Amino acid sequence: MNAKALPLFFTGLFLTFCFATVCFSAETVITSEDKLIQVTVPEGWQKQTDLHQEAEIQTGNPKKDLFLIVLSEAKMDFDNITYEDHSKLTREPLLKNLINAKLESGPKILTINGLPAVQYEISGSVDKIKIRYIHTTVDGAKHFHQILAWTLPSNFEKYHVELEAVVASFKETQK
Repeated sequence: MNAKALPLFFTGLFLTFCFATVCFSAETVITSEDKLIQVTVPEGWQKQTDLHQEAEIQTGNPKKDLFLIVLSEAKMDFDNITYEDHSKLTREPLLKNLINAKLESGPKILTINGLPAVQYEISGSVDKIKIRYIHTTVDGAKHFHQILAWTLPSNFEKYHVELEAVVASFKETQK
C-alpha cells in the first residue's frame, strides 16, 4: 500500500467502525423520576409504567418479551445489613411466589459501574407462564438497588446477553 492510500485506508476503517458500532447506535437512557439512577437500553426498549407500581425504573422490549425493573431501598431503613443480606431478603419472596421455583445459578459477585453487586438466575411460573429471571442487588452509596430482569425461558439463551447488558448499564447518577 503506498503512502497516499494509507490515510484513505484508515478513514475507511474508521467510518466502517463508526457506522457499525457508534453512529447508528440507538441506545436510550431511562432515568428514575428522582434522577438518582439510570439504565441504558438498546433499540426496541422503552419506558414502561405497568410492570411494578413501586419500581423506580420500569423498561422493556415487549416485542421480544424482555423486561427490567429497578427497586431501590434506603440503607438507613435497615439494621446493619450487607448487599448480600438485602439480596436474600428480596430473592426469598420471589422464590416463594413462583410455582416450581428454582435457583438456576448464583451467587455471582459483580461490579456494576464501580459498585459491588451480587446476581442470581431464577426460574419459575406465574399464572401458568414460565419465566426466567436475573436478580441482581447493587450496593449503592445510600441505597440497595434490586434489579430484576426477565423473559420467557425460550428467549433466555437468545437474549441473555442483552438482558445482562441492560443490568450492567445501571448507574447511580450525581444529582
